[in-house]
Amino acid sequence: MTDRIDEFERLNVLAVEGDFPACLNYCEMTDEEQEDELYKYRDMFIRIIAEREGKTQDYITKTEMDFAHENIKAVYRYLEAIKADPQAKPPLLKNYKEEKSNDK
Repeated sequence: MTDRIDEFERLNVLAVEGDFPACLNYCEMTDEEQEDELYKYRDMFIRIIAEREGKTQDYITKTEMDFAHENIKAVYRYLEAIKADPQAKPPLLKNYKEEKSNDK
């Protein structure tokens, strides 16, 4: 079980970076409902991290979790699309660090 959790964590880090193969592996290991269920806890994670770091909670700014979720959801949509059209193009995924550096 620990190996599976470690693999999810590793793939999640890569999903934040927009790594398509990692997102694909993540999607193959779980289903979209599980991903959506986890994402429901986004605000709770933000609150806990803010409390630990003594910062103000910011629910508006996109977090690494948001990027991972958006990238993984894009790959789920791609997997559905290739069922109907095998020539469907893979999604263009976003990289959290690149997007943050562009915001400055």
